[in-house]
Amino acid sequence: MLFTRLIKQHSILTTLYKESISYLSPTNLNGWWNFGSLALLCLVVQVATGIFLTMHYIPHESMAFGSVEHIMRDVNSGWLIRYVHANGASFFFMVVYFHLFRGLYFGSYTYPRQEVWNIGVVILLIMILTAFLGYVLPWGQMSFWAATVITSLVSTVPVVGVDIVYWLWGGFSVSTVTLNRFLSLHYLLPFVLIFLVLLHLVFLHEAGSGNPLGIDNKFFGNQYVDAQRFHPFYTIKDLHGVLLYSIFFLFFVCFAPNFFGHPDNYIPANPDQTPAHIVPEWYFLPFYAILRSVPNKLLGVILLLLAIIVLLVFPILVNKTINVRSNTFKPLSQFVFWLFVVNCLVLGWVGGKSIEYPYTEIGFLSTVFYFGYFIIILPFLHVLETYGLGLYLPKSPKNSLFVRRYVRSSGSLLTALGLKRSQAYAVHMSFFRIYYWYIRFWPSTFGRVFMILLVEAIGFCLTGYAIKRRMHRSQTFEFCMYSIIKKHTLLLPKWLAKLIWKVYFFFPIP
Repeated sequence: MLFTRLIKQHSILTTLYKESISYLSPTNLNGWWNFGSLALLCLVVQVATGIFLTMHYIPHESMAFGSVEHIMRDVNSGWLIRYVHANGASFFFMVVYFHLFRGLYFGSYTYPRQEVWNIGVVILLIMILTAFLGYVLPWGQMSFWAATVITSLVSTVPVVGVDIVYWLWGGFSVSTVTLNRFLSLHYLLPFVLIFLVLLHLVFLHEAGSGNPLGIDNKFFGNQYVDAQRFHPFYTIKDLHGVLLYSIFFLFFVCFAPNFFGHPDNYIPANPDQTPAHIVPEWYFLPFYAILRSVPNKLLGVILLLLAIIVLLVFPILVNKTINVRSNTFKPLSQFVFWLFVVNCLVLGWVGGKSIEYPYTEIGFLSTVFYFGYFIIILPFLHVLETYGLGLYLPKSPKNSLFVRRYVRSSGSLLTALGLKRSQAYAVHMSFFRIYYWYIRFWPSTFGRVFMILLVEAIGFCLTGYAIKRRMHRSQTFEFCMYSIIKKHTLLLPKWLAKLIWKVYFFFPIP
């Protein structure tokens, strides 16, 4: 009661309460939506560990490498902080890439979430810049030559390119001045990231969260049709994801801390000795492959910039034709999407190889497919599947059989398992009362850990079964909706469109 009065008396606390605890989210969000909260966790960990590392780092070309070794060997728990920061960067990009591909698959770049997508792309760009600056700071062989090679790309700018490179270096080569500038920017940009992430969340809460079905969750006077509070439903779900993430992350930190690093970076920087093969970190390899895909240096830099800019541009081409956002009901888009994922992996593989046959040719073809996917294939598939296979949503949600059935049938996890809302609530509260009593009063620490692991295992099984059951039911309703709409097809006969969807829904959900 006191807590409620305190929230109501302070506008800031009221806003935080509404946007975090009582924020309404769709009821059918699956595990792919966990990567957003994991990305926020990674950012907090990177900022916290980076502040402690800065206290002992010396940005001088003759002492930078030694200061890193001092942190590893002499500072209390310095090895742990440094390995958490170094591996945290890799896992940060891993989580963000999963978050990005999830947005691509489920159509998070479409109306009304264009601003959320655009800010996310800017966040990715700032992350890439911040990670590159941080990669230079250990001042090993790879750090020094990566800084030299990447900053030299600016020299391709006509007329003023060389002058800009000298200005970035603070002289005629990478030196102490360069280290000081890179450290200052590497320390500053994470706070810019925090601001952009807050802006990202503001626009997300304004537009509302998406969902795997790709339908609007807000209808009828901007009110939610089917939603549940963020806490406790999705806080528990996010904590589940954090536990799983922590297991993998701590395994690499404690048992394979140098798995993502390069052995040459444990050699102090030597301007007189060039490494046999200069490669960036793994999360830069796809962009590095695009840079090397053409023999012309200026054209390679342009393609490198366009690889990020195309993420901002392609929603403009798609939003004019799209009616169904998610790829859940688009077999052709699903197939091409997974081809795109494989293509990105191929780009990463080629980026780590030498510039020779056949890697040059494979890199060029993969680069063509990368840009063609966003500029040509996606708009074409949206037109084909929207009007060719009958994927046409009515403008008014009141006329949609699918929306009406979806609203009546979906609910929480227990509702998806077949229980009614009152039954689901009763079972939910009873389960958590027993769980809380067991954890609090069980005298043995081992017993508590065993109970937590048991609940996690049960949660795995129930969540997987519920998601599969709900998605199968929703797909069946979606097919019913398509079959009753008058505007079935423009490119295919009605009977053929129905046959395609029947065959597609026959296969089990992966």
